[in-house]
Amino acid sequence: LRFIQPVLAINTKILPATELTTWKSVIDPKWRGKFIAKDPSIPGAGASLISYFYLTMGPDFVKSLYIDQKPVISRDPRQAAQSLAVGNVPFWVGPDQSEVIRFQNLGYPIEWVSPTDGPGVLSGGFGFVGLVNKAPNSNAAKLFINWLMSREGQQLFSKAINSMSL
Repeated sequence: LRFIQPVLAINTKILPATELTTWKSVIDPKWRGKFIAKDPSIPGAGASLISYFYLTMGPDFVKSLYIDQKPVISRDPRQAAQSLAVGNVPFWVGPDQSEVIRFQNLGYPIEWVSPTDGPGVLSGGFGFVGLVNKAPNSNAAKLFINWLMSREGQQLFSKAINSMSL
């Protein structure tokens, strides 16, 4: 998962993985001001994560997590991962996968935790296209995907999102 990552990364030297098994445990007052969360005010994964929380856990949970808990809000995934790795914070809400893996590969005690009280998410992230098996009109879907992957489709898509296509 590269876009919405409803998981936690924890520093196991500070916190056992069994202590944060649910999203509800993250909003325990004992964690107030002691963890990192992606900045939900900028477009991208941070905004998608807060949307995920809003839709699945409700507005009260979002308020508790982002306002009442007073997390350290980060726009810099490298800095957030380093703070987690060296033990400045015990966990990171919505961690950047590549940065966490970088520090894991360096031997830092970081583990992934998937809270059990939130619905699972299947997302290929930005730019992902999938075809649902037994869709009502699978031929139309295949036609659209084939067009989107064509030179014309990629040129229009790239122009629309102001980004390059492979």
